[in-house]
Amino acid sequence: MLLSKLNNDEKKELVNKEIRAMKRGLQGEKTVDFELKNCIVPFLYLHDIRIEYDGLTSQIDYLLITKKYICVIETKQLLGDVNINIDGEFIRVYKNKNGYEIRKVCLVQLNK
Repeated sequence: MLLSKLNNDEKKELVNKEIRAMKRGLQGEKTVDFELKNCIVPFLYLHDIRIEYDGLTSQIDYLLITKKYICVIETKQLLGDVNINIDGEFIRVYKNKNGYEIRKVCLVQLNK
């Protein structure tokens, strides 16, 4: 493993921190992917899109397309559960350590 070849403890910690962040990001993407696959709202979604234009590049985690809107989802560390209601609104649900719901926050609200 390349990490074991680093001599500087400070650099090792930076690499370990980056590895932990990458793992959390991947877990967040798995969670979002699960929610999108099991959502009752009809939509199409594309995952891990790379766009190049005029020598510049960009990456989109999820592009969600419905009849009413297009939504770009960038996944970082996911805290709480994300539910999509029948109106297509994304609601983040926070729970305490016992699993009880303590707060809901609307992440995407559609104008009707």
